Amino acid sequence: WCPELIKNGRQLENYSFLGPLLGLSGYFEENTKIEKNKDLEVEQLKHDLPPIVRETRDIMFKIVYNLLLPKDNRDKVLCYFARVLNMNAKKSGIQAKEDVLSRDGFMLNFLSVILDLSAK
Repeated sequence: WCPELIKNGRQLENYSFLGPLLGLSGYFEENTKIEKNKDLEVEQLKHDLPPIVRETRDIMFKIVYNLLLPKDNRDKVLCYFARVLNMNAKKSGIQAKEDVLSRDGFMLNFLSVILDLSAK
């Protein structure tokens, strides 16, 4: 789930079991392949992206929810949630070190899943 050798939020995002899933992001700041000189295409993407992001987060929620159903997994998933929050506690700081914290897309997806779980 979450190797003990992980020391910060960025490593947690990159090397944990759920990290690659929750790390999916369509944010332009995190995708270096988008060329900034194609304004028309970028504007079209901004229009098309929100429904795709919502659908992707719904799938993420279903996966995490199904991981929580078996009693054997609950503690592991909740420990993972706690580690994500603890390792990214300084994300809201003014001078946060972005290279050791999880990316914004990961955190937004993670918090979206947590919010959906609280409504379930």
